[in-house]
Amino acid sequence: MFFKVISFMKKKNKKQENSASPSSDVLRGRAKRQKEAVERAKKISEKKRNELFRKRVRSATEQKAPETVRTKAYYRFSKDYPSVVDHEGFRENLQGKEKLSVRGKIILSLCFVAVFLLTLFVTELLIVFSEREIVPAVTPPEEESVLFTDGQRLSPEVFIESTAEEISGSLTGNTILLDVKNEEGYIHISDNIYKSKKLMTAEENLKEKLTALKNEHNIDSIAYISCFTDSTKPYEYTGMELMTSLGEFFRDDDRNLWLNPLSENSQEYVLSVIKAAADCGFTYILLDNVCFPTAFSLTAPYYGENVKTEDRASALISFINKAVDIAGAERIILNCDITAFVNISELPNEKYGGELLSSDCLSYCIDFRASKQYTEQLKNSEIIQFIEEMPLAFIIDAGSLAKKSISSAKEAYSVLALFDSPDDKTKDYISRSGIDNKILFSY
Repeated sequence: MFFKVISFMKKKNKKQENSASPSSDVLRGRAKRQKEAVERAKKISEKKRNELFRKRVRSATEQKAPETVRTKAYYRFSKDYPSVVDHEGFRENLQGKEKLSVRGKIILSLCFVAVFLLTLFVTELLIVFSEREIVPAVTPPEEESVLFTDGQRLSPEVFIESTAEEISGSLTGNTILLDVKNEEGYIHISDNIYKSKKLMTAEENLKEKLTALKNEHNIDSIAYISCFTDSTKPYEYTGMELMTSLGEFFRDDDRNLWLNPLSENSQEYVLSVIKAAADCGFTYILLDNVCFPTAFSLTAPYYGENVKTEDRASALISFINKAVDIAGAERIILNCDITAFVNISELPNEKYGGELLSSDCLSYCIDFRASKQYTEQLKNSEIIQFIEEMPLAFIIDAGSLAKKSISSAKEAYSVLALFDSPDDKTKDYISRSGIDNKILFSY
């Protein structure tokens, strides 16, 4: 009974407390409504703040590029970097111009690196090339050619009257030989010192024709000059002629008069003809009869008292050197026989007075035909070895030793092969002999 009274009183007190204060459901509903109101106000406030911030960002973007705000440390590359702001979970990545500006900076950096590396590479190359030894440019050798003429000497007068087409069409070979001064002393071009009574050709006309022949038809020219055989000047000027001990004009076995090679006037006269030929533009100047006469059977020439063989050699060498100075070593060709170079006791030395190899001439025409009577002596003197020891340039005559001589001349500067009547096989051999510059010549 007692327990029933106690439980009844607890229920009554509890019922009174519930009636005195609001129910729990009411309180929970009120709290929920207040919380929703706060959240709505908070969202409205944050939305306004975001809109206001966006407006500020847009206005700042129109004026200058946005500044990147980093709110935390970044390592390497991240999808969240770079960003404008990181505030309460809000993050707006750079878009459009902002991203392009970053890419541009990256590209510009790469360009600077590339330029730097290229500069280092070019500098290294310049250093390497500056330390290299400077090697002068080498002019490639001209194409090998065989200059051939049948040896027929034309007068410049006939040459001037013909056209370049007529000359090239009638020429045997690709080289023309003009008779500038022949053995009789006829002068076909003028000279500056002496005036010949014979027919003279204007140098300008001859020079124009030679130039046209070379440029239009690739035909070279050789000026033939017989130096000291002259049957004209001894009658015109005293002091040039070669006399006998009896006071008469000296004549060789061919009845030709001679200029005295020891006479300065004689040398100056011939040198003036050489200069005129050089001024006309001849490719080569072939000097013949640069010697003393040896073919005589009646009376001997008289050179004066106490004139020694050494004096003759000195006179000829001096004349040759002057000719080289006037026309150039590449143009002067000296025609002589083997006795001008070989010291053989059995061979006469009166013709040249000694070896002519000490002169400045580089191109020689060695005529073996003039020494056929000395065949045995030439063989005994080991002529082939002599030819191999010739300087730079020389010119060789044909004969029994022709092919061996030409084979030995492969290092020569210029080679002129003389043949009485060269056949096709001989021409072909010359063409394939390996000589740089070759003249196939016959007379």
